[in-house]
Amino acid sequence: MPFNSRLNVLIEVAQALAVFIGGLLAEVSFELSYLIAILMAIGSLSVALQFKEPMIHETQERSSVKDHFQQCFIMMKLNRRLLAMLLYFPLMMTFTTVIYFYAQAYFSDFSYSKSTISLIFLVNGLVSALGALLAEKVERWCQGKAWLFVPLSMSVMICIFGYVEAKVGIFVFCLINFLSAILYPISSVYMNEETPSEKRATIISVSSMMFSLMMILIFPLCGWLGERVGLAQAFQVIGLLNLLIVGTIALIRK
Repeated sequence: MPFNSRLNVLIEVAQALAVFIGGLLAEVSFELSYLIAILMAIGSLSVALQFKEPMIHETQERSSVKDHFQQCFIMMKLNRRLLAMLLYFPLMMTFTTVIYFYAQAYFSDFSYSKSTISLIFLVNGLVSALGALLAEKVERWCQGKAWLFVPLSMSVMICIFGYVEAKVGIFVFCLINFLSAILYPISSVYMNEETPSEKRATIISVSSMMFSLMMILIFPLCGWLGERVGLAQAFQVIGLLNLLIVGTIALIRK
């Protein structure tokens, strides 16, 4: 978990800085913001192309992508605990990611400027980095039940996010992402414990695929609700749905 936590810290800080700088550039010109983003992506690609795979003496025959996913499917069929994790954790991350992206529009409704919103997201990123650092301690404090208590807390925070005044809403928004940053490394540890080392890369890809599929469904749903009843009500629906799922799983486990 320490490695995953530190990696997540770097991701959160980098993302916070990117959003903050992008917001400042957007005040000048959106075109400038996109241009610099493209240049950064090209620079990152040039660095990635310098990576070299270590030499590995293979002891077994090569497998195709199809073979990998077939083996992964068999493993999930035989290991219901792993299958539950591949549904549960990506779904929890989907809810908080939806809140993260729609929060930009929500804060705009309070007439906050782009630079102010970018500052909010910078603070949020730093708070999330702190959450990632504390993940291991939180898991110990919760006596192995962080997978339950953290999402329950997230659900409550999402429900009340749209019903508090702007300044309190900033605090609640940061708290939601603080909890999400705690959950991410914990979920990685849980799934790694259930997965043989040679299958972990495949399981990670399946987890990412599940997250993408859930985003395809829930992200437009939240937008549709936001247009018709308002983002505050959409957040409440998302929060209640999250709470219902976590509560149901808790009762099943009990």
